[in-house]
Amino acid sequence: MATKFRSYRKESQIDWGATTDEATGLSLEQVNTGAFLRMADATEKMAGNFIRLQNDLEMYKRWYENSQKENRRLQKQVSGLKGAITKMKKGALNQ
Repeated sequence: MATKFRSYRKESQIDWGATTDEATGLSLEQVNTGAFLRMADATEKMAGNFIRLQNDLEMYKRWYENSQKENRRLQKQVSGLKGAITKMKKGALNQ
C-alpha cells in the first residue's frame, strides 16, 4: 500500500475543526492548535506587509536618487546659462 505525501505547510493552512455533540466543547489541545494556526496566519500577513514596505522603500530611494541627479543637472544648466548671460552683457557693454 502506497502512502500519500502530505505537506506540513499545505496541511497547516487547512481550516481545521471538530464536530462534537458534547457539552464540554473543544479540548485544550484543540484550542491551542487553533491559536497556533491563527498566529501562523497573522505571521504570514505581517510578512506580506513587511515585503511591501521593503519594496516601497526601494522605490522611494530610487525616486530620491533620480531627483538628486536631475537637480544637479539642472543646477549645472542654470550656471551655464548665467555665464552666457554675463558674457552677453559684457559684449554689449564693450560695443
